[in-house]
Amino acid sequence: MGRQAAAWAKERNFFVPQGHISFKGGTCDDARFEQIKKEVDFFLSAGIPNAVIHANGGDDLPHEERYARWVHYFTALCEYVKGTDLTFCLENLGSVPFTHRAENI
Repeated sequence: MGRQAAAWAKERNFFVPQGHISFKGGTCDDARFEQIKKEVDFFLSAGIPNAVIHANGGDDLPHEERYARWVHYFTALCEYVKGTDLTFCLENLGSVPFTHRAENI
């Protein structure tokens, strides 16, 4: 489907610079991660070069658990796209306590 979307866009001189993923790192689980991988696969096959990651979520979880999930799934996502040209853009980090300072990311 991604290749069809890319062909459709190219025929119309249309370019999609980014797609958005509701990562919700603090509440991400294996099932959600599998869905995220499908979204990333679509971006790659459609020629969408950037994935905006909305990483907020999990405010009801203890900070340590939220941080552990975020790191685990974001690291796995980076490994998943290794070797591709996809760029991640992080957005909506305000509710993620460890991201209030750039050196903490």
